[in-house]
Formats: sequence, structure tokens, C-alpha cells
Amino acid sequence: MCPCWRKRQAGGGADEAYAASLALTATVCSCNGVTKGAILDAVRENGCESVDEVRACTRASSTCGGCKPLVSAMLNLALQSKDVPAAPKETVCGCMTHSHDELRAAVRGAGFATAREAMLALGWSKADGCEICRPALEYYVGQALSAAGAAAGKAGAAPAAGLLADGTYAVVPRMYGGVTSAEQLRRIADVIDKYDIPLVKLTGGAHLESLGIDAGLVGSVGAELGQPVAAVPAYGKTIATVATCTGIGYDRSALQDSIRLGASLERRLEHLQMPSKVSVAVSASPLHRAGTLAKDLGIAGAPGGWEIYVGGCEGMKLRQGESLCMEPSEEIVLELSCAFLQWYREEANYGETTGQWVERIGITQSREGLFNLLFREELIARMNAERQITEQQQVNPQLTVASIG
Repeated sequence: MCPCWRKRQAGGGADEAYAASLALTATVCSCNGVTKGAILDAVRENGCESVDEVRACTRASSTCGGCKPLVSAMLNLALQSKDVPAAPKETVCGCMTHSHDELRAAVRGAGFATAREAMLALGWSKADGCEICRPALEYYVGQALSAAGAAAGKAGAAPAAGLLADGTYAVVPRMYGGVTSAEQLRRIADVIDKYDIPLVKLTGGAHLESLGIDAGLVGSVGAELGQPVAAVPAYGKTIATVATCTGIGYDRSALQDSIRLGASLERRLEHLQMPSKVSVAVSASPLHRAGTLAKDLGIAGAPGGWEIYVGGCEGMKLRQGESLCMEPSEEIVLELSCAFLQWYREEANYGETTGQWVERIGITQSREGLFNLLFREELIARMNAERQITEQQQVNPQLTVASIG
């Protein structure tokens, strides 16, 4: 049922008040992904004056019809203000005339090899852009190249070390799900001694980060670790770790095997590059001992399977994740999680958190998209293609370097 049904119960006045309070990016028709802004544009630009005309122009309320009262309220608001100039377009920055959507579409359609090439072709007002547009453009170009390379079966550069402020590099060995062994720790210790690594510390995700490695030693350090090295982003943000709690063997409240699921999930996500920092956690029970409610993607064990939460944030502004669904199958949980993050990385604006993205498209539309089996399979197929290319390159790894975002 449409999430706005409670608003409709109070009558037309409540509908219009609610319609007025929505952001332009808010989804009005979840079935067809029609936003408030699209309906206002249909009135202002296409002259729609009835719900039928709006439906014909935008497809809003053409499927289940549950949003028709809200579409009608939105139409009334639009008719009352159709002579008022539309809000100015929000560009990425002052260096260009493109919005995030327009820039992303332009980059995907042109096949630019570098951000510099894109700047020259798309008419940047500043030769080198600015600190706002440069990373955004690099992300969109990098994402397009990665997707194109996966489609063509060609590997791109697989970053494995992060550039630090003093010109040295950081390497973070993978410990899937936060689990390590005596053998792995001995090997790491031997590498630390052999290369006289000046600083080794635990990251926020409980991984060992080796800092201060000279550029010429990065390849040797990675090779002697004898394992995949946590990738540091070349154009976006990578998922450093999937946090887990102590798990079903040691936690009396545990209902599901959080460590197994967390390690499996991290193996699937480790190569993905995101438009913003993403944190992921798996808890063994609804007590959320791994902090799952405040993560971009949080999964918690329950009596019947797993609860999935999306869009949480533990940064400066705490945001609790929204419930996506309850799923008994562990494999489907992995599919939904991967599809959610792949969809986010493809469609979110650079710098937009999962919480902001979910709020923009709506949790109902998120569910409908991910529960559409064909759409979900397409997302996972694209993600797997990029991951397989990167894994093929790591068979004979040639470590590259990138700056830490």
C-alpha cells in the first residue's frame, strides 16, 4: 500500500499540505518512479490540467492507482503555482552548467578516458575545475570506465595502496568479517619487521593498517603478504571491512551466524567503489551488537532469518537505518545487499550518502526495485562482471597506488 495512505485519510486539505511539504525529488508514484518535480514540470512545461493528462504525460497513478489522491493534490498545487518560475537548476558547482544527473549521463554516453578529457569536451569554465567538481567527475568517469571494461572483459587498474600526506603509502591486509589467524598475523609481523614499517594501527573497522611504506616497496609488501590487499579507492570510496559481532559460537543471544555472512558479504563487496563512504555490519541477533542500525547497510539475525536495514549513518548526524525487509534465505540476503549497493553506486550523486539517496528515492521504491527479480539480477550481473575482472587481475597482481579519500 502507498506509504502516504495515512495522509489521505484526513481528506484533500491534508493531502495538499502533505504534498506541499515534499521535496521536489520525493517519489509520488512508487510504481513508476515519478517524483513531485516531474509532476510540477508536466503542468508547467506540458500544460497538463487534469489527473488523466498528468497520468498520460508521466505515468503517475497508471499502475496500482494508490497514489491518485496525492497526484491530484500535487496537480492542484502545481496549477496554483504554474505561473511561478521553476526553481533554478542545481549544478554540481559553478564550473559547469550540468546537474549531477546530467553530468553522469553525459559521461556514460561519451566514453571519456580521463576526467581531463571530459572537462575539455563538456565546457568547464575553469581549466582544472575545483575541489567540488573534480572528485565528482573523476568518480563518474571512473565508474563509466569500470562498467565499460567489465562489459568488454577488460581489466582496469586495481588500486591496492593509499597515498598518505607525507608521500608514503598505506596497505591494509584483508581480514574478512574481521577474522584473522595466527598464520596471517605472523606473516604480517614478518613483513613489518622486514620492511621496517614505521606505524601499524587498528582501523575503525578493526583491520591492521600499515603506514609509511615507500612507493618502491609497495609491490613487495603486497606480494609477501600473500593475500588480497584491501583496495583503497582510485576514483571513489571502497568498503574497507564488514564489521561483525562475536558470532553464534560465543554470544548467548546469537540467532544466526553473523561471522559467516559478514565474511561472505565482504568478499563480494571488496572491489566496489562508492560515491561516498559506506559502512556495513552484520549482527547475530536483534541486539545489534555490531552497530547494524547505524550503518549504511546493516543486517541482523532474527528467529526467522535476517533483518536488513539501509541508509543508516554513524557520523556527525546520526541516522537510523530504515527497515528494507525480513528475509529467511542467507543467499537472498547477500543478493539484496549487493543489489542495493550496486544500485546506489550507479545512481547516487557523488558525495551523497546511502541515507540521503534512500530518502530521495523513497524506501518504498527501494523495496520495489530490489524485489523486482529481473532488475535485481541485472544489478548483480553488472557487479559480478566488475568484480571478476578485478579478481582476474589479482591472479598476477601489479599493485597500483591511489590517494586516500
